[in-house]
Amino acid sequence: MKSDIYKNILISMLVLVLIGIVMMLIDYFVYGKSFWNSTTCKLIFAGLFVYYLYRFYLKNDSQF
Repeated sequence: MKSDIYKNILISMLVLVLIGIVMMLIDYFVYGKSFWNSTTCKLIFAGLFVYYLYRFYLKNDSQF
């Protein structure tokens, strides 16, 4: 049960970060716009937030 939660957290983190990186590259190379835009930042920071949740759950799981 817990391994499913951790697996879903990792998949969510990777998807959010990869979508953010792909959007950055498309904006930069295709449209010639700035490298960072608000959507890209939100996706990457959401991925980092999910990563810190993952670390928090792992740390609390080892205490029990």
